Amino acid sequence: MARRNVTGAGIVLLVASLLSAAAFGGPASAGGLDDARSRGKLLVGVKTDFPPFGYLDPAGKPQGFDVDIARYLARALFEDEGRLELVPVTSGSRIPFLYS
Repeated sequence: MARRNVTGAGIVLLVASLLSAAAFGGPASAGGLDDARSRGKLLVGVKTDFPPFGYLDPAGKPQGFDVDIARYLARALFEDEGRLELVPVTSGSRIPFLYS
């Protein structure tokens, strides 16, 4: 029951974040979802220096809440978690990645 409430709260937070980003984010690039679909995979930048939201596990793979949300979105978009490509970023490098 508690996990269900946490998952529901996380989804509400994600939707609220996406709506506020859409409202205040300025002009978006044309075809974000269309680009992902034509590319055949979802590219998601995840922080690797901000646990529990994003960190590297002992094997060097990104883990955390942001990674879980990215997997959920890949399943919703492609019905396949394998079509997700995680791009590790740090808090200092994420802004330059957005401009490249």
